[in-house]
Amino acid sequence: MPTVYKSCDQDKKTIVSFTMVKNEADIIEVFIRYNLKFLDHMFISINRPNDETRTILQNLLNEGLPITLWEDDDPSFEQNKKTTEAYHKISKEFSFDAIIFLDADEFIYGDITELKENIKQGNIYQMDRLEYAYLEDLSFNENVLEKIQYRRKKYQSAKSLICHDKTDYENYKIGNGNHYVYYKGKKKINDKLNLKLAHFPYRSTNQFINKNIFELALSNV
Repeated sequence: MPTVYKSCDQDKKTIVSFTMVKNEADIIEVFIRYNLKFLDHMFISINRPNDETRTILQNLLNEGLPITLWEDDDPSFEQNKKTTEAYHKISKEFSFDAIIFLDADEFIYGDITELKENIKQGNIYQMDRLEYAYLEDLSFNENVLEKIQYRRKKYQSAKSLICHDKTDYENYKIGNGNHYVYYKGKKKINDKLNLKLAHFPYRSTNQFINKNIFELALSNV
């Protein structure tokens, strides 16, 4: 596992998140600032970006935001394996109540107290996602969800979170896309939260082109 730059408060139980990032310079700062309205700490794994993602994250860390950064130099896209390893590492080294697995284009919305009031060790919850259309002439900032007007009616595949099981975390495995969690080899879902995720997969013409080139390259590996 990579070297950790900064650690969260090990004496405070928190709701945390884990995210793998690559080339996210256009969105990573608002992703961090916005989601920290809901989260106590964010763990970010940086996977060989060739844009300004690393610099932006380091600046946010230097600013004192509650984030932990580490480097992932493995070029392979084994999301389920890497996310599971990260969850086990975080579980071993830190104290927290629940962990949410986020992509860098996902924004939490709703009432986080719902989660805090329903934490039960080992429970797996899911959150629905809605895909939003970002308009390039709109300022993409921490209040973006107050201004966005366009989204798909149909929900996308849900994402998962784990109410931390301190004694048995090694038996939890994260599925691809963070859509499911497996406990001792079997898919586990206890309930669905009203808490949701806003998904911004396309944010500009250049980002749209780069995203599809990257996905095409992965499909040919």
